[in-house]
Amino acid sequence: MEETEGDAESPVLLRARRLACENTVFSVYLDHLSGAGGVDIPRYLSVVPKHEAEHGITGVCILPIKSRRLGLIRIFRHPMRRWGWEAPKGFVEFGEALEQAALRELEEETGFVVQADRLRTLGLITPEAGVIKARIQAFAAQIDDLTARQPIEVAELGHDKIRFFSLDEISRLILEGGVEDATTLAAVFFYSSITNSESN
Repeated sequence: MEETEGDAESPVLLRARRLACENTVFSVYLDHLSGAGGVDIPRYLSVVPKHEAEHGITGVCILPIKSRRLGLIRIFRHPMRRWGWEAPKGFVEFGEALEQAALRELEEETGFVVQADRLRTLGLITPEAGVIKARIQAFAAQIDDLTARQPIEVAELGHDKIRFFSLDEISRLILEGGVEDATTLAAVFFYSSITNSESN
């Protein structure tokens, strides 16, 4: 089995790995793990993406910023059976730079076409490290003077409309349960922290 970063000092031993199922994006494994104190888990669920970009990054999240308002998409998530507001995001394709992936996802999901010099790196997110081997690079993109390409044909399951919110409006949405997606919450936190530190 291929050794990964941190294996040398890992307190968790991977004894065996069995493929449970897979699709074009993910492989789902049942791992036999053991650890200190006699802990033994024979069927630990691990979801592993089939492609990783640089530094083990598997996806991108991009916040479109227009007149200091953040663009979120209303999305219906089948596993949760509910609607929520999320930042545009998606997988990095094979051979694609992270910035290219962010620009592509922004165009595909919102219709906004921007150049790389309008991107700002925000930070890294691991959305569910206990189950999914995924790292997401978050970006912000300034789109103040741009108009979205029309019509937008989003071929994403459950995607509805984009709307722009102030940070105060997003804070209220979070408290009301309208924004629960972990990646979106982290991206908004990064953006808010950076803009607050710059204004002080």
